[in-house]
Amino acid sequence: MTLRLSTLRACLGNCVCSPTAWPPSPGCLGKKRLQGDLQDCPRLKVYQKPAPLGDLVDVAVGAGAFTTLVKIVSDLGLVDTLKGVEAATVFAPTDAAFAKLPAGTLESLTADQAKAIVARHVIPGATVLAKDVATGEVATLGGETIGLIKTRRGGVKVVGPTTTVNVVKANVLASNGVIHVVDNVIL
Repeated sequence: MTLRLSTLRACLGNCVCSPTAWPPSPGCLGKKRLQGDLQDCPRLKVYQKPAPLGDLVDVAVGAGAFTTLVKIVSDLGLVDTLKGVEAATVFAPTDAAFAKLPAGTLESLTADQAKAIVARHVIPGATVLAKDVATGEVATLGGETIGLIKTRRGGVKVVGPTTTVNVVKANVLASNGVIHVVDNVIL
C-alpha cells in the first residue's frame, strides 16, 4: 500500500517524521502505534485484495439464481466439462427464465435434448465481455450456431433457432469465463 506523507500526518498528527528524518523517534512511529492509529484513521482507505473468482459452475451456484440450470448441468454430467473449460462465455437463464417455459417442458426432454439446450447457451474458447460483443453468428458448445446482436444502447440479444433472448445482466466474471444472465431459455 502506498501512502502519502500528508495522509499519514493527517491521521497521526505531527508525529510523522519528514522523509529525510529517519529513523523516526521510538515513541512516535512504533510499529504498534502506527498500525493502531492507521486502522482508526477516517481519511485512510485500506484496500484488500478481492477473493479469487470461482469457476463458471462455482459462480453460478454462488449466485443462487441459477438452481435449475445447475441441476440440469449436474444431472447431465456436465459439471466437470464446465469446470475444466479454459475459457467460455455462458448465456445463463435464471430460474425465472426456466419458469416461463410451458409446464412439463423440462420433464419431457430427453437427455440429448436437454444437453443440446444447455450446450446452446455456452460459447467455448473465449471470454467475451458484453462491450466486446459484435453482431454476428457464433458456434456453441453443441456445434450449433446462434446469433448475437449488439443493440444501439450497448445491450446484447441472443438469437436461437426459435427464440430471441435479452442479456439482462452482463459480465458476471469467473476464473474460466464470463456469465451473461438472460431473460429466457434459448430455444
